[in-house]
Amino acid sequence: MDGPVAPLSITARLLTAKMASTIPAPVLTTMTDELDISIGTERMMAMLAIFFAGCALFVTAIGLYGTLAYATARRTSEIGIRMAMGAQRGRVVGMVFRENALIAASGSVAGLLIALLASQALASFLYGTSAHNPWVLVGSVAVLTVIASTASLIPALRAARIEPIQALRME
Repeated sequence: MDGPVAPLSITARLLTAKMASTIPAPVLTTMTDELDISIGTERMMAMLAIFFAGCALFVTAIGLYGTLAYATARRTSEIGIRMAMGAQRGRVVGMVFRENALIAASGSVAGLLIALLASQALASFLYGTSAHNPWVLVGSVAVLTVIASTASLIPALRAARIEPIQALRME
């Protein structure tokens, strides 16, 4: 039956009251409402998983930025000497970015391998999806690559702004 439930519900209540007043009036719900009620817990768990995944991604980004910024800051005197010897700012940015990107790329490869191994153990918990969903794997690596690139670029740009005299005085 298509259409709104309200007219049918009103008619059923009136007929029930007229024919047998001792029987409680029927409660009518749509199949859509029943489905929403039956998967409410799963939907809430999925929303919580998405929320905590976002929190984990945020903490990962902060940790990655902190690690790469610290590693770059430790090399301040080296970068200052390179700048004093005539290195171009663009080349310094490229050098620091490449080194940080290599660290991030190796971490992504290691994480991808661990995810592939762990997905076999978690395959029984996945409903209607493959344990090796290529879109999920490619998407997660792409998001982490963007975060790692941003976390690498900010310390690299900061390193390129170092004045050679200040870097040598820190020594």
